[in-house]
Amino acid sequence: MIRLATLLFFLLVCNVHAHESKCILSVRVESTNDNIFFKNYNDNKLILQSYALLDALVAKTSCTLEPIALPNGRAINMLENGDLTIMVGFSKTKERERFSYFLGPHHIEKIVVVGNKSLKNKVTNLNDILARDGLISVTNGAYYGAQWKNAFQQYPSLEYRIIELSENQQKFSMLTMERVDVTLEDENVVDELLEQDIFKDRYVKLFTLHENFVYFALSKKLVSESLYQEMTQAWQKMLASGEVNSIKQQYAD
Repeated sequence: MIRLATLLFFLLVCNVHAHESKCILSVRVESTNDNIFFKNYNDNKLILQSYALLDALVAKTSCTLEPIALPNGRAINMLENGDLTIMVGFSKTKERERFSYFLGPHHIEKIVVVGNKSLKNKVTNLNDILARDGLISVTNGAYYGAQWKNAFQQYPSLEYRIIELSENQQKFSMLTMERVDVTLEDENVVDELLEQDIFKDRYVKLFTLHENFVYFALSKKLVSESLYQEMTQAWQKMLASGEVNSIKQQYAD
């Protein structure tokens, strides 16, 4: 079973080598576990896979990675301002393209709505959510698609039902403590969480809200055009050689 130790090994190697290189690429990672009832978010296979792919990619350059634990919303601001180099699992939008190069994609993100089993067959689409009064936990700064974005324009009161949290894992803490009605998360993460007793007996996926490719986002203020092109070419070679698929297979069920 893949554990947090695997990710920590990647990050430890990055830290050791970072001091030996002039080209240091800072990358945002999730903060540590905040709920004793279920495993750390960083233990999830999708998260481990994403950083393993990035680690293999950067190893093809003269650069090294420096992991920094940051809240998601703050990390996005730092990426835009040139205080953070890389974020993983980043959705491409016109706004984000102003300050980020997008490399990949490395994953297809499928955002699902998760709630108590009592809501099954009662909440099957976004309109059902909008018709309810319950609170919704989301990750601050995360992108949940055009339909979700448009809902705020059509239903301004929706803003008052949203609980924005700095870390992905905090959303599930709120759900298990029954402080929110539903939460939004990538299906891969949800499927693994639903294998745990604390979740599988109480919660279900209600419906799919949005689906899109996600990328490695590189700050345009910190990454030169030449380095971006170098990493893009390296990624293409990883795809062609089967290295990307091989890494993904290591984290497959």
